[in-house]
Amino acid sequence: MKVRGRSLVAALVLAVILIVGFGARRELTSDGWAFAGADSYCYVGAASELYAHHRYAFRLPSWSPHSQANPPLGYCRPPGYSLFLSAVVRQALGKVDESYSPIFARAIFAQQLLDILTCALVFLCARRLGGAWAGWLALLCTVLSPSLALFSASIQTETLATFLTTLTMALLLYVMDASAAALPKKKWALLAAGLLTALGMLVRPDGVLLLPCLMIPALLRAVPARAVLLSLLVFALAFSPWPLRNLVRFGAPHPTGELCDTRGQALRGAGLMSWFATWLAEESELPETLWCILRPECRASTADYPSWAFDTPAEQQTVEKLLSWRNTEGISPRVDEGFHVLARERRWRHPLRSLVVLPARRLYHLWTTPNIQPLSSSHRTPWLTVVEPLRSFLPALTVTTTLLGLLGLAVLWVRRRPAALLLTTAIIFRCGFLSMAGFVEVRYVIELLPVVLILDAVGVVAFTKMTVHALTAR
Repeated sequence: MKVRGRSLVAALVLAVILIVGFGARRELTSDGWAFAGADSYCYVGAASELYAHHRYAFRLPSWSPHSQANPPLGYCRPPGYSLFLSAVVRQALGKVDESYSPIFARAIFAQQLLDILTCALVFLCARRLGGAWAGWLALLCTVLSPSLALFSASIQTETLATFLTTLTMALLLYVMDASAAALPKKKWALLAAGLLTALGMLVRPDGVLLLPCLMIPALLRAVPARAVLLSLLVFALAFSPWPLRNLVRFGAPHPTGELCDTRGQALRGAGLMSWFATWLAEESELPETLWCILRPECRASTADYPSWAFDTPAEQQTVEKLLSWRNTEGISPRVDEGFHVLARERRWRHPLRSLVVLPARRLYHLWTTPNIQPLSSSHRTPWLTVVEPLRSFLPALTVTTTLLGLLGLAVLWVRRRPAALLLTTAIIFRCGFLSMAGFVEVRYVIELLPVVLILDAVGVVAFTKMTVHALTAR
């Protein structure tokens, strides 16, 4: 009876914390504030086309000078987030040209619910890995996280992708940790993880970085190998309609989409991104450079680039010529190939810089820069009154969170090595891809923030217990 009573009390406390967290998110966006950028309007426009005409095309707002009554079909962005919007917003999409406020309000409500569900998943995972105290600490950290709360009020993919990532990791942790007697449930959990990985990749292309995590249970013999093969089959079946649609419509599968401009149109950007990866190190270098190129109306010039983007004056002149071509003909084949050549030459001349120094600098900035992009909104937001006084402390908080995550990972390697291997795989693949490919926007690591907060709680609780034990043993 005592155990049942404690469980009931714990459930009530959990419910209260989650309700309060949801209420705080609703209150802080009660004046209708939402963060929306060019990507947001492309997603909403695609959701409107899906809802009204059952076609995937990036319809721009009527006030945009590039708006089209019948936009062409598109493929540069995966359809998952637009499908999510079309499901949760529905009839409000009919008012897309009148006011975006009803659309944003309903989308944010749904995302804030997902954010709170993410908090609950963090509690369950931390409790499984570090005990009750770790669960409660992780829950409080997640509920109070300004990054997660801010992005829940952003018309972007992050909140949905973070929820899917956290749920996938929760299922895989169960597969790794449950007893052999629960093998049938573990197999079902692994199949669900395969489905969620496919859904995550349909929301954001980097969702594919969780695919290696599906292999870990078989490598450690937590489940038979055939269970992993079935999970991969579920992944393939769930994801396949997207590349098949593209193959039929465009003659190529485009499984991860393409580099997009602000109008939702695909750009030939492989060479361009390869060149950026030879010098780009942090997000502050993007606004006048890559983001300009993604706006067709922006006139690009090397005068806006930092000096370290060029090794020699001759190279700067070559880039200036390529940018002038881009300003008149877009990312044409000769522009893309020109950047490819420059990237190959720079990597050949400086392999250590390309393979070690720059990736290390990117990782440093990704994990030490506060993840609060929605605060850059030009619209008034009540979040400023909450976060602005703390802004000077956020870098230190971010660094502390990262370091405590490493402590928690070390604790797991000692105590729960299978779980540690699973979480390490998720972290290494994402960090490795982002650092090597030159993706430096801090929001690209927010999907791992719940995992880091779980590790924080596990590390803090373990260190506290060891300290108390050492003091009391004297």
